[in-house]
Amino acid sequence: WQDVKVVSIPKLGNTLILDHHTQSADKDEKIYHQALVHPALLSHPNPKKVFIGGGGEGATARECLRHKGVEKVVMLDLDPEVVELCRKYMPKSNEGVFEDPRFTCVYQDARQYLRECGEKFDVIIMDINDPIDGGPGWYLYTKEFYAEVGEKYLTDDGVFVTQSTSTMYEGRVFQIIYNTLKASFSQVSPYCTGMIESFSEPWAFNIATNSKNHQLFDKSTPVDEVDKRIKDAINVGELEEYDGETHRGMFNMSKSIRNGFEETDEVYTTEKPKFFI
Repeated sequence: WQDVKVVSIPKLGNTLILDHHTQSADKDEKIYHQALVHPALLSHPNPKKVFIGGGGEGATARECLRHKGVEKVVMLDLDPEVVELCRKYMPKSNEGVFEDPRFTCVYQDARQYLRECGEKFDVIIMDINDPIDGGPGWYLYTKEFYAEVGEKYLTDDGVFVTQSTSTMYEGRVFQIIYNTLKASFSQVSPYCTGMIESFSEPWAFNIATNSKNHQLFDKSTPVDEVDKRIKDAINVGELEEYDGETHRGMFNMSKSIRNGFEETDEVYTTEKPKFFI
């Protein structure tokens, strides 16, 4: 149901391409995956159970499993072909993941699994396709889904994070995802990376929680606090692309991006979805 390729590109290395769009490249995938995973897991006081929607190349799971307190990671992906191609041709992305007893891969719709599994998770990560008309995951960007997550699928201190498209897209998609999360969660922190060469653009994320017991990482989190939490949490090497200084840059976004949050109050709903074409 989708066109899947892993190709070797000079300077980028092996690269996953879905429907003619670059998803991940050996050279710089850690910029994206460490930005997606670590602010969320480090915001939580003691993350043990992690759910990943998407993430077929295994790199999101790899980063989660670097946290010594994590006991279980469940990854849901719709396409076995993506997972198997990445296991074969992008082993750097999923090094050690499929051999780790804490990891489970399930080929099923993420929403269906969450509704039927009877579990709650400390961290839920959405590493899914952009909200494209006719795409498989647009519902996972709606107010209705976010309300479900906060009420039913997260533990009391649970943290939710979603990739939130490029900061350069038309239509303020990043900001609309932020607004939609704000309609369903008590705390939301938006942030973005610098330029990712394989994407030819920066990439955005939002983390959210309803916890009354801890504060999400945000632009006010001190550099030293980020570095301390990384040191305390990580048991597999040093993080290559995320530390306190990087955190400060990601959460202190440019003026034009910040202004975008004031220019739209639009929210995604099932009745009024907004698609990026």
